[in-house]
Amino acid sequence: MGSLSPQSVWRKIVEDTRLPAKHRLTALERMIRPSLSFLRRLLAAKSTPAKLRLLAAQKYDLAISRKELLKDAKRQTQARSNPE
Repeated sequence: MGSLSPQSVWRKIVEDTRLPAKHRLTALERMIRPSLSFLRRLLAAKSTPAKLRLLAAQKYDLAISRKELLKDAKRQTQARSNPE
């Protein structure tokens, strides 16, 4: 069996509803770039504590913003290389 990545370990801690909210919050803070689907699951779960939900919403917003910036940069690069 291979070793788990740190992101996988943090994810398991965040998803464990038996752990205190403070530990789950710390684990989510330590996740560098959680996937959008993971953040959506946290936001949709009624059992997610309020502070954890707030952090998930902030990270989701950041991820969407980053995605839009990359898309805009790609469009600008294509426009420069293909002038009409």
